[in-house]
Amino acid sequence: MSQQQQQQIKSYDGRIPPTDPKYETIYLDKEYIVVNKPFDVNIDDENGERSTTVVKYIETEYPEQLGNVRFVNRIDYATSGLVVVSFNKKSTTVAMELFQSRETSKTYLAIVHGHMELDESIIDKPIQYDTSDENSFKMRVVEGNNNNNNNNNNNNNNNDQLKTTTTVKDKSNPAKPSQTSYKVLERSYLKINNDQYIPITKVMLFPKTGRRHQLRVHLLSIGHAIVGDETYGPKDSTVDRMMLHSWKLILPFKHRSHINVECNDPFLKLTISQTIPQQ
Repeated sequence: MSQQQQQQIKSYDGRIPPTDPKYETIYLDKEYIVVNKPFDVNIDDENGERSTTVVKYIETEYPEQLGNVRFVNRIDYATSGLVVVSFNKKSTTVAMELFQSRETSKTYLAIVHGHMELDESIIDKPIQYDTSDENSFKMRVVEGNNNNNNNNNNNNNNNDQLKTTTTVKDKSNPAKPSQTSYKVLERSYLKINNDQYIPITKVMLFPKTGRRHQLRVHLLSIGHAIVGDETYGPKDSTVDRMMLHSWKLILPFKHRSHINVECNDPFLKLTISQTIPQQ
């Protein structure tokens, strides 16, 4: 990396939200709508200060549902992909119970730093609030001898700048059981500017639980932070987004037709090479 590029990253304060984010309606019926949320966009706006949110998209495209938007699931601001919304209280309760009972099937895509050693495994580590974070925003894993942990670290991660998880047990801040399965799709090199490639792994993620920032801190805990995650990894002006995407979702309703949806893979547009190209 050139000295100019290093200086650019050093002076970088974080991403600017998109000015014209592209939403997409993936599924719609009288009870539910599933929206493909763009990255770096909020789902709602309690203070009325944001120009674009999932709520505003739905109420603009479907004005007959003004005031009826109720979220069944939520994904992080920086994450893109599938968000389920209901149009009435009863339908909201029914769908949320599927998530709470872990009957839903959720599949995410991520691009992570480094080449993961195992083709597939399970990360089984409890998660709690990170009390060292003054903003009470971050989470952390708690390591323990009783967990079926995947300590999948390897020397090809190039993760010197990545923030490590703190592992503290605290009775006033109980850690909740959390489990994520993953399957590697591709190990390659991602082009992040004109002359630099970094080792990355493209991976499918299957969260069994739904803790706050679960996928992000689980991957960080095994040495493979998500590319572009500016909360748990380095701020980097050469990466335009956090590379985590809610890709597929199945809601197996008992008394109506299932919702089985999939949206496009946004990472197909990336410039990826199987080897580092010769300069």
